[in-house]
Amino acid sequence: MIKIQELHGPSCLTAAADDEPLFVLRANDELAPQLVREWAESYYDMKKDFSFHLTPQQHAKYTAALKLAIAMENWYRAKHLVKVHDTPGYSSPPSLRGLRQRD
Repeated sequence: MIKIQELHGPSCLTAAADDEPLFVLRANDELAPQLVREWAESYYDMKKDFSFHLTPQQHAKYTAALKLAIAMENWYRAKHLVKVHDTPGYSSPPSLRGLRQRD
């Protein structure tokens, strides 16, 4: 998700109701990648609890979140010239090859 693309849509931002509360994590926040990863894993686990397989759309959403976490890390490193893994609360990202493919 890139700001300008979200603002012009279609996106989750433009799909939100005018009065719908939102919470935004920015790549400028060093904790954002880890939080996005945790959300993706929780989403995956929740969907798996309701059915044996994730739908292609659900798996795409999960994968997109993990890719976004990596993009956030890369952006942060480039802008701040620091290693993200040197920040408090950070744990190593899973490789995209390690995505849950059991569906």
